[in-house]
Amino acid sequence: MLPFFLVLLITWNYFQVCSGRVSQDVDSMDLADEDEDDEKESERKGLIDKIHMVQDIIITVQNLLDEVACLGERIKNTFNWSVPFLSGLALAVFLIAGVITYFIPIRYVVLIWGKLQTSSCIFVAAVLSI
Repeated sequence: MLPFFLVLLITWNYFQVCSGRVSQDVDSMDLADEDEDDEKESERKGLIDKIHMVQDIIITVQNLLDEVACLGERIKNTFNWSVPFLSGLALAVFLIAGVITYFIPIRYVVLIWGKLQTSSCIFVAAVLSI
């Protein structure tokens, strides 16, 4: 049911974009550089080390949040038809996945995948033991 829901969502957004109700312009983000505070020479070295440690942690968190935001924007742009080729490709994949899961129960898919994983481990072990 989930692939069919995603197909319906993509087609709904496609018709919204075609009818002109929704624009497909990608929002531009303002990337402002953060100003670093000037450090005084008279401060103790231990305090400066702590400040550098906090700055490193903040940069790490900021990079992680940037990756999460990029992933969310990619998903949003796929469903908004910002890049029609990728949205059409996602539509085709969801449609094929929906048809496959409609005719083949997920239990059989998991059984086949498990069998292939197990048999590949056995074959690799047999080759390595030779």
